[in-house]
Amino acid sequence: LLALTTSAGAQATNARVTTVGAAEVAMARGDRTTAQALARSVVRVYEERTSGWSSADLTAIARAYVVLGDAESVRAALRVFDAAVAADRNNMDAIVRTGDLFLETYNAPEARESYS
Repeated sequence: LLALTTSAGAQATNARVTTVGAAEVAMARGDRTTAQALARSVVRVYEERTSGWSSADLTAIARAYVVLGDAESVRAALRVFDAAVAADRNNMDAIVRTGDLFLETYNAPEARESYS
């Protein structure tokens, strides 16, 4: 039973990561409507249940907030990236993306701190 639960959890994580990746690609191609719809679908699930997520899930969720792009979503992304790193101190993806987000928002001192 544990193996099935773990497998289902991994599949859900992979689905979230894939959905966020598709949102990022849509945004890069200029399809903001599709990008935001995909990102909102991930964020909606998170906002319904804000606990019990893996570090990989939290990283994907934070990426979805980044795609949404408004100031409130950027602040949410930073909080969720922090939660991802707290859940797994070795999550380099979340660490680097946190620094990148600080750079994108013109906060070089915070970016430097995130990268170190």
